[in-house]
This record gives sequence, C-alpha cells and structure tokens, in this order.
Amino acid sequence: MVGGLPNIGGMDGDRYRGMSSRVRKARMITFYKNGDPFHSGTKVSITPGKDFKSLENLCDFLTQRTKIPHGARFIFTLNGKRVYDLEELQDGQSYVVSGSRNFQELAYGQAARMRTAHTAYRPNAVPLREDDLRLLRPVDQQKKKSSEVSSGSQSLPASLPGSREGRVITVVNRKDQNIHNRVLLNMRTPQPFEEVLVDLGQAIKMKHAKRMFTLWGQEVRSFSQLRKDYGEIETFYLDNGDTRIRPVSKVIKSSKSVESLETVPRLRSTKSVRLLRYDSVPNLDENKWGKGDFTQNGIAKPIRRKINGIKTDSQELSRWSPPNYSRPEKELKLEWAHGIRSQEGIGNLHVLPSRELLYPVATVAVIYDRQNNRQRHFTNHTEDIQCITVHNEYEIIATGQGAGPTNASQAHVLIWRADSLQTIAEVGSGQIESSGLFDLAFSPEGSLLAMLEASEDHELWLWDWQNDSVLGRASTQSEEVKGVTFHPSEEDLVVTFGTQHLAFWKRGRDGFLDKRSINPTGQSAKTVTCVQFLPDGSMVTGDSGGYLTLWSPGDDDDPCTFIIVKEVKGHERDVRGLLLLPEGTLFSGGSGDREGHIKVWSTTNKLTRVAATNLPRGAGGVEALCMQYPSPDGTFYVATNRNQVYEGSTQRKFRPLICGHARGVKAVTSDPKGDGFYTGGEDKSVCKWHFHILEWRVSVEAECLSLAIHNEALVVAVGMSNGHVTLLNSQNGLIVSTVTMTNSALNALTYSPDGEMLAAGGQDGNMYIYQSRDHGYVLRKGGTIKGRQPILSIDWSFDGKQLQTVTSDNEFQELVLWDVHNLERQGSPRGTKDLEWYDLTSTLGHNLLGMWENEDLREVVNLTSHRASSKQLIAAGDQEGFVRLFRYPCPSTKAAFREYKHGSSGTTVVKFLRGDRNLVSAGGSDGAILVWRLVAAGH
Repeated sequence: MVGGLPNIGGMDGDRYRGMSSRVRKARMITFYKNGDPFHSGTKVSITPGKDFKSLENLCDFLTQRTKIPHGARFIFTLNGKRVYDLEELQDGQSYVVSGSRNFQELAYGQAARMRTAHTAYRPNAVPLREDDLRLLRPVDQQKKKSSEVSSGSQSLPASLPGSREGRVITVVNRKDQNIHNRVLLNMRTPQPFEEVLVDLGQAIKMKHAKRMFTLWGQEVRSFSQLRKDYGEIETFYLDNGDTRIRPVSKVIKSSKSVESLETVPRLRSTKSVRLLRYDSVPNLDENKWGKGDFTQNGIAKPIRRKINGIKTDSQELSRWSPPNYSRPEKELKLEWAHGIRSQEGIGNLHVLPSRELLYPVATVAVIYDRQNNRQRHFTNHTEDIQCITVHNEYEIIATGQGAGPTNASQAHVLIWRADSLQTIAEVGSGQIESSGLFDLAFSPEGSLLAMLEASEDHELWLWDWQNDSVLGRASTQSEEVKGVTFHPSEEDLVVTFGTQHLAFWKRGRDGFLDKRSINPTGQSAKTVTCVQFLPDGSMVTGDSGGYLTLWSPGDDDDPCTFIIVKEVKGHERDVRGLLLLPEGTLFSGGSGDREGHIKVWSTTNKLTRVAATNLPRGAGGVEALCMQYPSPDGTFYVATNRNQVYEGSTQRKFRPLICGHARGVKAVTSDPKGDGFYTGGEDKSVCKWHFHILEWRVSVEAECLSLAIHNEALVVAVGMSNGHVTLLNSQNGLIVSTVTMTNSALNALTYSPDGEMLAAGGQDGNMYIYQSRDHGYVLRKGGTIKGRQPILSIDWSFDGKQLQTVTSDNEFQELVLWDVHNLERQGSPRGTKDLEWYDLTSTLGHNLLGMWENEDLREVVNLTSHRASSKQLIAAGDQEGFVRLFRYPCPSTKAAFREYKHGSSGTTVVKFLRGDRNLVSAGGSDGAILVWRLVAAGH
C-alpha cells in the first residue's frame, strides 16, 4: 500500500461472505480537515476489507495524518452528508473528516487548486528515450567495469548522459538479507515512486514492496529525497509493510556540527521527523550482520555521511552480543496512590457502607480503608477519571473517563462492584462524542444512570445501564452546566444546575426528556454550584456568590414546582459542598474561602446557622463533604481544592488524612539510605514520603522543577523556576540556605558520584557547576558552561569528569556531552557509547533506542526515564501518560516491554527507589503520585 498505510489483511467474514473472488480495485480518496479551507488534503488509497476493516480503523489512521483534536470520528461528503460505511466512499472523490458532528460547509480544496493553478509546467530537459522507460536492469559486470570512473568517484552507467538521469544502487530484501541485487535506477522515469518500489521489489523476490530505508532506518519517500539527501548512499533496504516500521520523512541537518546524529523525535508534532542515530538499525536482524557485504571482520564499515557539505565518518559499530529482547521478568503492581482529583468534578469523594473512602487519582479509582491504612485500586480505565458516583444500597460504583488521543480510548462510563472490583457494565463508548463528562448520578432505585456530557451543548443522557440502552437524551442549551442529580422520590426525574441554570427533566413516553425550568431570582440568579434535597421535599442550593437558597415545593401534585423561601450569605464565594445529616443538620463549605470555612445550619429553622469551624491554614477551599458512619462525635471528611482530604468535626481540629500536591509534580528523588522519597511540584511545595505516609511538607519561594539529594542523605537541593537553589534538611525539611544561580528556571539537578559537585541545568541552556562542601550544607560557585538549548536531564560519568544532558528546543531532543574540568561542551556525543553513567536518567542513547523506535509503539515521545540500580531494568514515561518497563539495555526496535497507564497528561517523572523494590511515577495537573511495587511476572 502506498504512503505507509496500515496493511490490515483479511475481510470480515460476515460482511463479505459470498463476495466474488475477483480483485477489488483500490480507491484513491482525498480527505480534508473540517473547518480548515486551506488544508491541502490527505490522499489515501483504500481497498475496502483489505487496508481497513471498518470506518473506525480508517478514522484512527486519519487521526494520525490530520492531527484533529480528540481524534477523527466522523466523515462527511462535501455537501455535509455523513458517511457511515467504507462502501460509501467513492473513487476519486473528496470528503471531510471531523472530530465532532458539526460539519462546516466551506470550499474545501479550492485554496490548494488556486495555488497550483499558477505553477508553470516545466517540460523535461531531455526527451525520454524508450530505453529510459525501463526502470531497472541488472548491471552487467563488463559494462560495470567500463562505466565506472576512477576510484573514489561516483559510479555512473555509461549508457546515461548524466548523474541526474540514472544511478546504480544495491537493494536488499529486509526479510532475507541474503537476497540483494544491483540495479540501474532511472531517476527520470515518469512512474510514481510507489510503483518504482514495487518494481524494485521484484528484483529481490519481494512482492508488493512499499518502503525503502537506508542502513540507519531513514525512510526514502521520493526521487528528490533519493537524489538530494541520500546521493552518496548505495545500499537500500526494501520492506513490504507487513511489520511496523516508523517512517522518517526527512533528514535533519545540523548547522554547526555532527551533533544532529543524536537528534530524535519531534515533541510538538506527532509526525516522525527524525534522523536516527549512527548505531540504530531499525527492523534489521542484528544476528545477520556478518552476512553479505555490510561488515568487515565483525565490525560494521564506516559510512560516509554528508551534513551541510561536510563529510564525516560515523563511528564504527563494534561487535556486541545480542541483548535479551523479551519482556522483563518483573512487572509493576500498583501499591499506593497519593493525592485526590478534587479540583475538577462534582463531589469526587464518597464514603461506602464498608466505611471505606472512594475517590479518583489519575486513571485509578481508590478505595481507602482508613482503619487499616490500606488501599484497593480499580484500574480498568485508560484515561483520567473525571467523575464518580455511588449507589450505596448496592455498593455499585460508576466512574466516567475522558477521551484519549485515539478512538481506542474514548470517553465512557464503567459500572463496577466495590467489593470485588469487577466491571459489570460499560456505557457510552462510541456514543459520547465530546472530550469527557461533567457529572454522573444514579437514580434512587439504582436502575438508571444520568450522565452530563462535557460538550458544547452540555447534553444530558439517561441510561438503562443494565441493558446498555439510552432512555432519553437532550441538550441543556445552557452556557455551562455544572452537575446533575436525581429527585430522591422520583425514579425518572433529573435535576441539572449550572450558570444561571436550574431545571428538572422528566422522561416522557416518547423517549424525549421534557424540560421544566426553575427561574432563579435574587442572588440565586448566579451560577448554581450544588443541590441538596431535604426529607420534607424542600431543596437547598449553593451558588457562586456564596449564598445558600432554601426552596419549598410550590405544588403538591407537581414535583417540579419550587419557590424561594430564604436566601442567606454563607461563604465568601462558591459553595461547593453540602452535606445533610439524618437529623436535619446541614453542613456547607466554600471553595473560595482562604481558610476553608465550614458552616453548620439547621434546616428545621429555615437555614439558621448553629456552628462554624475552619480547616487548618493552607488547607485550601472546600470541594466535597462526606460523613463518617458511624460517627458518635460527628466526624466527617473534607476534600479541598489543594487535592487533600481532612478528617475532623466541629468539636475537634481537622488533620490531614489524604495528602498530595495541589498542582503538577515535576521532580522526584529517592533517599539513598532509606525507603523514602521526595517530591517537588508547581504548587511551590516539597514533600518527603515514606511509602504511604507524608513525613513533612515545606513551602519554597517558587515552583519546584528539580530535586537532588546529597550522597550522605543529609541535604536535599531544590531547583526552582526563579533560578534559585534552596538546600533543605532532609530529616525535617528546614531551610538551610538559598543560592541564586541564574534568572532562568533550573530544570535539572544532580550531585556528582563523590558528592563534591552539584550540576544544575537551566532553561537558558547553561550548565552551572557548584562545589559542595560540609556534607552538602555549603555550595560554592565553580563555573558555568554555556549552552544553546534548555536542559532537561543531567547524568554524571562514574569518574566525575563528564556530563551528558538531554536538551530540547521544544521541537527536538538532543544528547549533549560536557567536559566538567575544562568547562566546555564537547563536539559530539558519540563517545558516550563507551562511558558508564552513575545514575542514568537520559531518555536518549545508543542503549535506549528500543524506547523510541519500537515495532509495537507508535509516535512515542519520552519525557523521562530512569535506570534501576541493578542495571537490569529501565523505566520510561511518555507524553501520553504511559509508564513502560524495559530490560536494560534495549538498543533494538524488537525490545519487548510492559506498559501501564499513569494518567491522561504526560508522565513527567519516573524514579526507582532504593533497592529497586518500588517505582514512583508522577504527572498530570492533579499532582497524582503512584507508587508501584516490582513483583515477579505472573504473581
């Protein structure tokens, strides 16, 4: 198939049973991006049932090609008619691909035609000869000798007048490298390059050749690229596309040095635009290097390469024993999750009848046994859990996740049991068209599930979740709807609330949801943020102005009629939490309150305040309230907007129960002499953890971006966004001193193996070297090494003489080598292959190729990695929130791995703890920290 399309063999037997065995003609179809009149169009060759099994497979492919946010989900004709099946796609026609149902009628393709209309036609300089139409022919040895010029010059067939018309190349069968042939390639053939590859494949007994690669794995896509970028390369590999090979669309060239040999994938674009390193040979069998003409005495021949007109010899590949490419013998098992996703979602904290707490952390639903200090985890979601609800009578839980970047991870809801953690139903998959969900609610009897979609129309769904059927669906047509709940005595009466919105929805016999709006007046005309029904049928609402409003039923025969009885100012701003006790006492909490005020009201006396209490200073505002059952002293739980949970009552002080960072975690370091670890985040705080317990937390003057602990484990260095480094006492978190290194953010910190130097990498591209004295308590300036690009990670060599860093210009990552003693940046990092690194955190290197270029991965951009102290394993975290465990080293594209999902956002840090018994991963705006235990595979 042309252009790197997936080769999905086999047709659906039920769909194509009885079809004629004749060959089906491929259809060339152009797809335009919805809402983009300047999109040039993506041409795709489609043979239904062969290239793509279904329309969903085609949408997955178009997602990668068009970069539509949240993925390509709908295909329309140019007139706006939706396409539901591959058979509807016509050869030579154009279509519009979209991520939503909203088709925008524009003049698609017109802008591209206007541009090409002014392009002058350039005839061939030399008329084509009949012999030229033969693409290739074996080179006769006698002609070869007479046609070649003297040694050191380019081989040129004598039958061609110039090098632009033809060249002799060697093509190799990638699947059987013993099959190769020298052919004469006509560079002026009128045939498309795709047809050329098919003809070349016939010369090496390969049917339907689709791709051409250099020895380093770069894909050749056109005659122009073959002539300009690979003009000095004589040997190319052909592949028919049966195995997954990451395409490389162009050669990256350096303007000053050969350091671009270490350049790897784009960060902003999902396209694979890269130059693979000199030691990478993707999808070639390393055990066959001794065959053919590609090695000499067990060492790969030096390859001449041209970079900006300067010819250089790449480093020779020394003989090495093939590493183990199988999956690691260890696997990760989630042991503990720190934090809570309380800033987003309505009421993401619940208490189960078993007295366990339920809350979401990244992709995990945590059930916390507060009495025994144990956690159980529901890990069946593939993206972050956005909302959660419970039907306590049956201990049935519903959790809703957002949509991922591909159709494989769509927004949906899972219903599961709290006791067994077994999924009993899944609803909404493939039908929820937005990026996620706002809120969920069970009906009083638990048979129905209300779902509020995070779409432009804020659609309300009513599901019979046991039969996976939609009972009703309606657009709330509100500016922003905050949440949904059921009337406590009506099975099919739903309440929605939000910005100037408070409405009842009742399911009619025709399947539609009939809306009955309540017109808020007075202070309640603001955004309604929460709703609580009272035993007598009354209702209390909280709003964005801090007011509580008491509503009384206006008509005994109509449960949708309410009138305002009383309004009272309860909090500074948003009222986010309402908790009703059985005796009629109502608790309220405000998320805008600096001190976390909690008020107690008597509902029998029309919202008369009877008590008040405050959370500890710095706890944040209230997001959710839950009662502890049974609770003789009135103890309840409070979730705050700093992603923490407190336990207390109006009679006794609140103390933290569930701790976490209020914002994203950017740095993790392990205690070299203990079982703990340290974390630093964008919330300007540093924490010390002992597995499940927070030992101390300290606030610093700016966002924490990097951490390093001295070898004697007495001092922790904190690198911040303002360019300062603060030294903390590792035992109690007290600030020892603060040093100003630069005005730029410090993204990386690390101590030398002997603990006598501290290296700091800045956003300004400079490396700052400081001497560490008095057991790490004193820092003295040593020197500065000037750089060009922001530094992401730093590794010391064992002898302390060299550093390697990963730098980034927000487009490419690059491996750079530094000379510490001479305070200079070395010319090329190729020498790092023979160096041993003290604590490897680099994402690049010859031993890490399998983390990027892997047959089982697509478009990976690794943000972090860490090698275990045993040097047998390495963990990597990528921009899509995955955590992967590889064997170390992993220099091959065939390296197998174990994969886990941390969250929807990028995994910013992975770190092995002392003894390699645990791994910590962090990432996401909710500050989620997951502690994994390494166990034997299968146990």
